[in-house]
Amino acid sequence: MLPNLIVVLLQAAVIFGVGAGLMPLLGLDPITLGNVPALAAVSLVVALCSTSLGVLIAALCRTEAQIGGLASLVLWVAGAVAGAFVPQFLMGDLLNAVGKVTPHYWAISAYSDIIARGEGLAGVGLQLGILAAFTVAFFAIGVWRFRFEA
Repeated sequence: MLPNLIVVLLQAAVIFGVGAGLMPLLGLDPITLGNVPALAAVSLVVALCSTSLGVLIAALCRTEAQIGGLASLVLWVAGAVAGAFVPQFLMGDLLNAVGKVTPHYWAISAYSDIIARGEGLAGVGLQLGILAAFTVAFFAIGVWRFRFEA
């Protein structure tokens, strides 16, 4: 699990670093990353949540092919209803409600609050708490369902 956690953190660093550096090269206004400690905290909790979701998916599947298929399905559907592809306000009440039961929604909300609205740790406390709850739930169910003897 530790290598997966490190990969997710490195991906976040590359995404934000390239995003901040690439915007001026494209002739756009440079973005600011906002409160860096808050951004790091959200990225760490997102990495933990992602890793624990991986534990859950691995515990529910019997083969690597099932893991790949279920992971793709869960991530794409959750990302879609959470507003990763289309802003939440354009999706209507039903999809807005469904999106809020995914960790993706809360991660997007936290990142938006930090980068676009200038919030700090206190401003994203709710999102961090909900992401931490998802993390604990995914990990607990994954460990409970994991077949250690196999």
